[in-house]
Order: sequence, then C-alpha cells, then structure tokens
Amino acid sequence: MEQHCGSVNNIYSLLSEREISSIVEAGGGKYIGVITEVPEKMESIVLFTSPQTRSTLGLPSSCLTVEAVRERLAESNAAFNRADSKCSK
Repeated sequence: MEQHCGSVNNIYSLLSEREISSIVEAGGGKYIGVITEVPEKMESIVLFTSPQTRSTLGLPSSCLTVEAVRERLAESNAAFNRADSKCSK
C-alpha cells in the first residue's frame, strides 16, 4: 500500500540524520537509517526498530512525525501480540 503524506520526498534536504533519529526516538523507536530515494520511483524510507519486538519498521520520509512513529510501532506491536496469543492456544 502506497502512502502519500506530504509533498517533500527527500528528507535529507530538510533534516539532518540526528534530527531524523530524534523524531524516531521521541516516537518510541530505535533509529536504524534511511533507504535513499529513487527519483520518480520511490521516496526515502526511514527505518527503525520496535524496542518491544525488535522488528524492523519503516515510514516514507514524507510521513515522518513523532505521532506516525508511535502509530506504526503500536500497529506492529499489536500484530505481534495477536500472533503470540494465537500460538499459545
């Protein structure tokens, strides 16, 4: 599923890596890095992990906010919790 969150595709033109990392960490994730954009094909993807599940997650750079990181983590953690409860039955 493709997300369209903002008009800026190249996050490096606006934020430093330290600022990107700070946004991710403020949202509760552990920053990994950025997959750089492929012009006219794919925007940059910010990668981070969930401290709870250690799964690797990503957000399009145009969607990167503290709240978006929190939401992505919550969705992922909930999915892992559902899977764990099915396996323990």
